[in-house]
Amino acid sequence: MDEPTLIERIERAQNGDLESFGTLIRCYESNIYNLSLLLTHNNVEAEEIAQQVFIKIWKNLNKFSFKSSFNTWVYRLVHNVFYDHVRKKSRLKESQEDFSGLSDCEDSYNQVETQERRKIVGDALRKLPDKFQQVVIMYDFEGLSYNEISRILNEPLGTVKSSLFRARAMLQKELGNFFDGVSV
Repeated sequence: MDEPTLIERIERAQNGDLESFGTLIRCYESNIYNLSLLLTHNNVEAEEIAQQVFIKIWKNLNKFSFKSSFNTWVYRLVHNVFYDHVRKKSRLKESQEDFSGLSDCEDSYNQVETQERRKIVGDALRKLPDKFQQVVIMYDFEGLSYNEISRILNEPLGTVKSSLFRARAMLQKELGNFFDGVSV
């Protein structure tokens, strides 16, 4: 028997087939976690958000109507859960910063240097307004197309392109010449 297509798996999962649902989750779990991690910059929070997304997929799968790609629908859920998380977190007392950035095991100069570069880029990225952060993360880190980002954010295509251009300009200004000739 042929392997079911994505659409067939979604339809089966919508009809209560747990095996098909499990297959969908396995196909998307690393992307969901990675996007959550890019948004939160925290492993524990990324795992929490990913778990919440899995639950939302299960509860709302019947609402998926194939008007957009399943990938776009899932990314939209990740962003919605992330913003719910941020709102909830802002209501709570701010916790101390997590200084667990460098592992005690890392003794290689290149590893430390790479991690420092990533931290600097991450810090610069966090200084951007949320709208610009989202576009950079989705385009440059997740590899989504302009059209996919447009659908996920519910923004016109021109707005997405303009936001990415402005975000990159802000990052370049923030980072200055720090990365001239260096790949991150």
